[in-house]
Amino acid sequence: MKVYPCEFDESIVIFEAEHGDEGTAIDMFESRGHGYCIWGEGVDPVIVVDGRIRETHGYTEDHIMAIIAHEMGHIKLETQNENAADHWGRVALLERGNVAAADLLLRHLEA
Repeated sequence: MKVYPCEFDESIVIFEAEHGDEGTAIDMFESRGHGYCIWGEGVDPVIVVDGRIRETHGYTEDHIMAIIAHEMGHIKLETQNENAADHWGRVALLERGNVAAADLLLRHLEA
């Protein structure tokens, strides 16, 4: 598993699953999709993203960035609301000039 700071907030750690990783964190993708975050009172927030999707046809670095931005939305807004997290992530991505990843979140909002 790769571990690195989040570019949106370097105090938040990203754990990125790689091919061959196993365990509870990996099993959670079954119910959480390609990413999830852990946050709350007294908890140092973290984001867990399934980097293995790069091996799937059609997924790009923009998809990884969209997932991370979405999860940051949950953390920053302290909400479980999916649309609010998508909106926060979209704005953050546009501020950084990543229109392609922001458009992925827009499509998710419109779905």
